[in-house]
Amino acid sequence: MLLGYQSKKDGTKQVAVRVRVKHRKTKKESHYNITCRNEFGDVIKLIPSEFNSNKYDIDIKQRLADIQERAVFACHHFLSHNIDITQKEIQAFVYNKMEDEQNTKEVYSKEFVTDPITVKQLEELDIKQSIAKDVVNKVSAMPPEDLQSDELTDEDNLQEILSWEQVEYNKRKQEAEAREIRERREAEIQAMSLDERYAGGHFDHDNIFDVFGFCWSYNKDKNAPYVSNVYKSLVLKLADFRVNAQPSEHIKNFNEGWVKDFILFLRDEGYANVHPKNYTPFNIRKQDFKLLESKREIYTYKSFDKQIKHLKGYIDIVQANGLIDKHTINTRYIKTNNYLSNTKINYTRSSHNLNMSEIYKIMDTRLSGRLETTRQMFLIQIFAGGLRNEEFYNEHFRLTNSDGFWYFQFYQDKVDKVVENPLIEDYTDTILEQMDYTIPDLLPVEEYRQNLTKMAQKIGLDREIMYKIPMADDSVRIVKPKVMEILNPYWARKTFIKFGVAQGWTYEKIMQFTGHTEPKTIKHYFDQLSAEEKRRL
Repeated sequence: MLLGYQSKKDGTKQVAVRVRVKHRKTKKESHYNITCRNEFGDVIKLIPSEFNSNKYDIDIKQRLADIQERAVFACHHFLSHNIDITQKEIQAFVYNKMEDEQNTKEVYSKEFVTDPITVKQLEELDIKQSIAKDVVNKVSAMPPEDLQSDELTDEDNLQEILSWEQVEYNKRKQEAEAREIRERREAEIQAMSLDERYAGGHFDHDNIFDVFGFCWSYNKDKNAPYVSNVYKSLVLKLADFRVNAQPSEHIKNFNEGWVKDFILFLRDEGYANVHPKNYTPFNIRKQDFKLLESKREIYTYKSFDKQIKHLKGYIDIVQANGLIDKHTINTRYIKTNNYLSNTKINYTRSSHNLNMSEIYKIMDTRLSGRLETTRQMFLIQIFAGGLRNEEFYNEHFRLTNSDGFWYFQFYQDKVDKVVENPLIEDYTDTILEQMDYTIPDLLPVEEYRQNLTKMAQKIGLDREIMYKIPMADDSVRIVKPKVMEILNPYWARKTFIKFGVAQGWTYEKIMQFTGHTEPKTIKHYFDQLSAEEKRRL
């Protein structure tokens, strides 16, 4: 039994109930189309978008459901009474029955019934109209020999049918009301924002993945989400694990073994090359098919290490908020080195820096528009001391003048204080003269990042570099990109260190600018001077 349609010339679809009857003995199948009509006898038509999306008037939905119910009942009735089933008979039975019930007239089960049950008779027995049709259906479905029995209309027997049908009706009514309340509440929850759902506790507290999604929500103490945008991608990695490894989702099964399985999945299976937009912990299941079918890539050592760092951060947050028992797992014992054999990998890419010729090229080339702003920002980020992005994009970053001397002032999170770096003669002062000693309005960080490669291409930074990338599967990948292809804000820090080394500065002087606390961090830069830089020294 299903709903079908016939396309009409006016573009509408004429709705019909398609009945399929299969005979057990002969295995023969018969098909009948019952045209759907409203209570006025008009054929029900829907436009294609309404029919295909199942979005149409609630009264029409109820009418179609009633027609289907009557069609099923008609087939059962005809078969039990050995009556030939035809499309005409089914249609007549369906609409005669619906019309009779609607008008509360006598309802006959079929011509075999000599003393049928009527709606009027049921009313005399104080039977409510809401279950009258159920009692009539119960009687009309009985075999002919029972229907012709004098006991059928006996008040006690009828009362027994009535009592049973009343119980069944009450049960259906309660279930329908409960379902309606659930659906209405679910619709209200679906309309909530992510923060509203987590703040109100409207998520599955027993589901591991819903619980981890809490980390996306708003933290009143920080006046920001619990995790930054960079950390949010772990939800996609967890979704990948769920659909491809099918782990337990119940919170009671979250333990060291679960975490180990997830980390091994990351190491052995890598990640799905999927980059969905606008996903959240609540709609991420829409990506299941893509995650199943996507090409997979092996993590680099650094990226693998970052995923574990993110995982530990998520676990700490949900434990601190009482969503996972603190005794379940101790994140201090989750270490990258426990999962990789090569534990002595240095993934600081010292080759990611500009040489002096390239620095001069950027200083001497004036651009226009937002690319010029990008050029100025990058030179400032380099010569202010190789600032990290969080130091550059910070409310404390400014250009100040004290007793006639100019300084870059910024907050260093590593040492938790505001520091000042002086201008570097013949470099920073030259740059600031081009800008009238005014720092430009900083571009959004993502635009700045994208513009750097455009700037490098415009200026012609086409030097090829080579470096090794250690992979999570213990292999090593060798890549040879051009500077213009991979230049990004993080090059500013390494470029400043290399600049200081080329100027003949000591470890200590460089560390005063950059905020490094260990000389060994910058030692390898001293071993990688080019022939040009050695000549300058």
